[in-house]
Amino acid sequence: MIIRDSIFRKEMESLKTSITMKSILLICSIFLCFIHVNAQLKVDAGNDVVLCFSDLATSTALLGGSPTASGGVEPYTYTWSGKIWQNYGPKDSMWVYASYFLNDTTQSNPTFKRGKIPFDWPVFNLKVEDAAGNVQYDTVKIIDGSIWILNSYIPPKTIKRGDSIKFYGDIYFYENKFLPMQYTFSPTYGLTDPTDLYGWARPDTSTTYYLQVVNSVGCVAKISYWRINVDTTTASNNEVINQSTQCYLTHGNLVINIPQKQSISYQVTITTSNGDIIHSGKYTNRNLRLSNLDLKENQLYVVSINDGDERMAFKLIGN
Repeated sequence: MIIRDSIFRKEMESLKTSITMKSILLICSIFLCFIHVNAQLKVDAGNDVVLCFSDLATSTALLGGSPTASGGVEPYTYTWSGKIWQNYGPKDSMWVYASYFLNDTTQSNPTFKRGKIPFDWPVFNLKVEDAAGNVQYDTVKIIDGSIWILNSYIPPKTIKRGDSIKFYGDIYFYENKFLPMQYTFSPTYGLTDPTDLYGWARPDTSTTYYLQVVNSVGCVAKISYWRINVDTTTASNNEVINQSTQCYLTHGNLVINIPQKQSISYQVTITTSNGDIIHSGKYTNRNLRLSNLDLKENQLYVVSINDGDERMAFKLIGN
């Protein structure tokens, strides 16, 4: 009888152990299923890439995200693809593939080969497969932000020492879609305003001015703008060539250029078309720039300039 009880107890303990192990296995299976459901493969081909013409030989732009793949079961297999038809001529046209542009189409974050930038490429396609056979896709666009330059030429201009000459605006940059553009002249020597395309230059020595432009996506272009030769053998009897008082709005700022022959103070008053005074002040500087006027776009303003001997009025539209 004692032997039978002992055998029975052993069988019960073995049964309990078996039930416990099955419970543990069941819990682990449920946990693994939960992890699998909540760790799906995710793919990120990265943000759209803006390229500039100046990047042609130096671009280090990366494709792909950070990270490009997550979740799923590592390791991942990456495949970058895409193609575009290039028309080089009736007998010289061909399909160009992603491998022509990218250093490695199997990397998570490939770079562009030096000198091979796909400005007219619509998209790169990314396929990622994990070790469990799960597959996800994503795409990234290549945006051409280049600033294109018109082949224009303005011959050098010779002025006498003491003369000024007016810039002629922008005739070089065209069909650029990423506005606004920021313009800067260099050197700043002799300029009333290095950011004004219609400003005045009064160098004492012969100077070549350069114009740099930056668009809204950060691409940069620079050109030789104008060569101003200065005749230093004689001085001009005129302080300014064909210059009269200038008054205009640029980027919300009011710019006033007074002929240098005037040396007395002058009063500036800005009113609306209804006569409401927006600003009033007395100044002596010849090249005045007033900012933070809070002028409304497309609204008419009257700018009155009075130096005591002469009163001038200008009608301007807010921009």
